[in-house]
Amino acid sequence: MNARPFMWWVFWIGAAMVLGALAWASLGVAGLERRNEINRQHAQRQEAIRLALWRLDSRLAPIIAAEAARPFGAIGVALRTADERDADAPAGAPPVQNRFVEGFFALTPGSEPAASDDRQQTIARRVVEVESRAASGPAPADRASGPTEPEKSVSQRQEEARLGFDYQDRQSIIETPQAVSAAPARAMRGALKSFAAPGSGEPPEAEQTPVLQARWVDDDANAPVLVLVRVGATPEGPRTEGVTIDWPALRATLEDSVADLLPGASLLPVRGEAAERIEREGRGFRLATIPALLIPGEFTPAATFRMTPTLWALVITWIAAVGALAAVGLVLRATVRLSERRARFVGAVTHELRTPLTTFRLYAQMLAGG
Repeated sequence: MNARPFMWWVFWIGAAMVLGALAWASLGVAGLERRNEINRQHAQRQEAIRLALWRLDSRLAPIIAAEAARPFGAIGVALRTADERDADAPAGAPPVQNRFVEGFFALTPGSEPAASDDRQQTIARRVVEVESRAASGPAPADRASGPTEPEKSVSQRQEEARLGFDYQDRQSIIETPQAVSAAPARAMRGALKSFAAPGSGEPPEAEQTPVLQARWVDDDANAPVLVLVRVGATPEGPRTEGVTIDWPALRATLEDSVADLLPGASLLPVRGEAAERIEREGRGFRLATIPALLIPGEFTPAATFRMTPTLWALVITWIAAVGALAAVGLVLRATVRLSERRARFVGAVTHELRTPLTTFRLYAQMLAGG
């Protein structure tokens, strides 16, 4: 009877070891599944950012392509003053290609800017200053200044390479329309030349249509203004023509277009060290059409739980282990009970057999004694 507690102790110790090992493995698998879920959410976030960048550049491409298709010199011809055209003729203005265009300006060295309004004249002067600084370039010390970028992991470098490849692809959205629009622009230059009045400054005879570029300047209130500028050579010198874009309205439209992918996303003009630092830190992503950053906002992985095939296999393993331990316990219990019953049966049979033999022995001794 002393073997019964020992067997149960062995059983419970073995069961505790099996369940402990299974619990340790379950915690490890659950941690891996949690990390996989976080990585999956990060991958979905990156894919949403990539799709948002494509959508934004696709929305901006028609606006830039429409202005790129405008022949270089057309703005200057349309903005001629009344004295240059006719004594009674009002100043002209180019046709508006889209609803985000605020105004036009043209500037030739040695002359006052021709603009659709006074605000455009101020912007034209600011554009010339920006172009002059861009042509001179920063000093070597300025290029070397700035904090050193921290060491990046392999996954971060792979992600940057993927996003960089997308940037090159997105650039083709705007480069292709500008290249296509160069041919009709050159064809229309002859018509513009015949339309120009004597002494008013004919459209330039450049061999290649200047490329339309996006620039940021400040207005009188120091608010950022987006302008699309082209600079071409003329006999009088480099001529600057530009289109002013209503940035607040354009930004609101663009942000609404990606609200389903990135709720709370915003657009930030790339101006100064602050925007460049945001891009270096990976908190902003550059558009290919205009110098602006997409700020997707803060991202916190959601604490969601979903059953994966691995977790289902773990549940089945737990059920099988508990079932196996229960079966072993039942078998052990039945074995112990059977052993006890057998011991009681042997004891009862021995007692029943021993009593008649004693009686027979007594009667045999009595008969033998006479």
